[in-house]
Amino acid sequence: ANRPPSPIDLIPQFEYVRDAARAFGIPQIEAVGFEADDVIATLCAKAVDVGVNVNIVSSDKDLMQLVTDYDANPSVHMLDPMKMARVSTDTVQQKWNVLPSKLGDVLALAGDSSDNVPGVPGIGPKIAATLINEYGDLENLLMNAANVKQKKRRENLMEYADMARLSRKLVTLDNAVPDELMNLPSSSSTKNNDDSTVCVSELRMDRIDQNRLLTFYDTMNFRDLKRRTADRFYNHNANGNNPNYFVSGDDDDDDQQQQQNQNGEEEDEKVVNRLWNNANENSRSGAPPRPAVTFQA
Repeated sequence: ANRPPSPIDLIPQFEYVRDAARAFGIPQIEAVGFEADDVIATLCAKAVDVGVNVNIVSSDKDLMQLVTDYDANPSVHMLDPMKMARVSTDTVQQKWNVLPSKLGDVLALAGDSSDNVPGVPGIGPKIAATLINEYGDLENLLMNAANVKQKKRRENLMEYADMARLSRKLVTLDNAVPDELMNLPSSSSTKNNDDSTVCVSELRMDRIDQNRLLTFYDTMNFRDLKRRTADRFYNHNANGNNPNYFVSGDDDDDDQQQQQNQNGEEEDEKVVNRLWNNANENSRSGAPPRPAVTFQA
């Protein structure tokens, strides 16, 4: 892609992200030589194959290709962490004017310089959607490019047909990353009854380990976050231990810290409630929650 190299001060932080995930008990899956999108697409396919619903936490437009109807069973949903809103098939259609199953064709025609997807000159997302809706899919459009009425558009489609096909390959998510290339957690390396695929239904967070989490906060010098988390452990009597053992600081700032903890918890609760409410805005009224695995790039 046409991106500059990662900033030198960003590279060491990748391992901190992994440490944070481990601290929260979140499984991390990577595959050398594959994009995170491909790993997610592969895990989605495996989950759907065994009847497990999937939530993808991302705002990546490429991953919108995986979204299914809410009524699908099993289904694939997205949650946009930037807007704190659910991305449904309706959301995709409103934004791109096509269903998720046709989004790859639109992205191939429109191109994306940041991802080195050339596309077809003179065709943006809106025109691409109009053409795909008219001709059904990219290949049928290219085969019938001579019938496109607008002259320049017709000429570009005919001249850059091979480029459009290449672009389609580039935006297609690889949902068949080999199991042996993914660093799957040991609890998920077991096979299904047919011995053919990883048991994705076993991918789940560990229970929060207060020692592990608070030690991570201490290592990262997240003093305020450590205090607030320890206070929550204490109030809820998590794991039957007193997490005040992990709290350090002077007694004379206890009142001030208590107020900061309370304010922080109130803000956290607002954020969680907002995400929950917005995420369910497009859900069916009264629909019960369903078991699912959640993937995030």
